[in-house]
Amino acid sequence: MFDREHMLFQWTGGFLAGPNGARYIEEIWVGSMRFATDDGGPQIALVDNDNAHDDLVSDLGAFMRNVNSAIPARCVLLQTKWNRIGRDGRYVNDQTRVKDHAWESYTGSIPSVYPMQVSWATTWTTDATRGLAKAGRTFWPTAMQLTDGDYGFKPDQTLAMARMAQKLIDDWGNWDGFDTTTVRPYVMSRKGEGMSRPITGVKVGDRLDIQRRRKGQKPEKYSQAYPGPGQG
Repeated sequence: MFDREHMLFQWTGGFLAGPNGARYIEEIWVGSMRFATDDGGPQIALVDNDNAHDDLVSDLGAFMRNVNSAIPARCVLLQTKWNRIGRDGRYVNDQTRVKDHAWESYTGSIPSVYPMQVSWATTWTTDATRGLAKAGRTFWPTAMQLTDGDYGFKPDQTLAMARMAQKLIDDWGNWDGFDTTTVRPYVMSRKGEGMSRPITGVKVGDRLDIQRRRKGQKPEKYSQAYPGPGQG
């Protein structure tokens, strides 16, 4: 059970593969963010619309294109969803708000350097250091180059990513063209009676992560070799 009604923004991206003119999606990557008001009040209705959805997509696209976010150039945004969620965790409205995006409308900006399951995490922090909804995480595809020697990132790289992620959170809380609203990104838990905390900061580590929940779009191809005569 959530402690308040809120909006859920979900995105699905893909890894483009193949030559020009014959491209296909090799694998997908996903993410989500919840939005709520501090008092759990009716202002959530001000952003339960297509214009707010478009605003969120535009901000996410700007984040993807910035070199400091290090999203690979062949990572594209495929689909986004923007829906109101009740305390029971179900959609409030009868229909799901979904937008499909043309390939390469929103992409990363630097050449790929890692396998598709390699990711870089942003940790969304709150004013809590323990307990429910104290922090959240998003795993992003990455092409950020590791430094030689320690297999990690330099402080200026992690700081640049943290600042970009914080800008994304700030932009998602500023609704261009709308009446003033208190709706902003939250970390939320549905355990027990639920807990919600607004995101107050971002942490970015100097190590890569592996995201194994991505869904492959086609079977993996193998090459096979056999021992020669007399070798077993």
